[in-house]
Amino acid sequence: MLKTLLPERKWDAGAVTRRARLVSAGMLLALGPQPIRHQTAVAEISPLLKYVRWDQFSVAFDPWAGVGTIPRVLCEAYPHLSAHGNELDPRCKAYSTLDALQPGNWALWRQDLQYDVVVCSPYFPALDLAVPLMMEFAPVLFVHVRVDWLFSSSVQRQEWLGRLDAAGRTVIIVNLPRGNSGSLSCCWLGIFDTPALRARYMVQDRPLIWW
Repeated sequence: MLKTLLPERKWDAGAVTRRARLVSAGMLLALGPQPIRHQTAVAEISPLLKYVRWDQFSVAFDPWAGVGTIPRVLCEAYPHLSAHGNELDPRCKAYSTLDALQPGNWALWRQDLQYDVVVCSPYFPALDLAVPLMMEFAPVLFVHVRVDWLFSSSVQRQEWLGRLDAAGRTVIIVNLPRGNSGSLSCCWLGIFDTPALRARYMVQDRPLIWW
């Protein structure tokens, strides 16, 4: 998956192996009661509400929903919006409990939910797999990511993100309030199928910064 989705440079065997292990649903569930990712804070989601034209969307989907903070905030802010969540941990209440790193599950969600935007905060070690995979199934994607994943990224990731930016398909919203991750700084990465979609759904042409 990694070599297919991020093919610009050859990934070393160790990098591929480490990320491939994340595909296993069993590994994530084996973590038990330990938090497999931090909970996105409401304060971190608020800037995303400010810069996106949510009135243009009908159905939102969060494939890494956790306790459901993102779908809840979206529904409370925009009652017209139907927001659904998926969470692998069966202890959390969600629309489904499938593995968000499996392409087959995405095909099912796309057919059943007919969502027009995906908004999520994936398990951070899986970002190199999760982000390009979600792009294959989401015309509009907003991902809560670590700042260092963008600005201190690998050569492979830099080239991949640079190509998206050159095509006019990305936006980054920074300076988010501190969330539940302690000293870890995060931001929102928006990726669109086309520049026209970016212009349609963003409140301003250049809301904060671009990659």
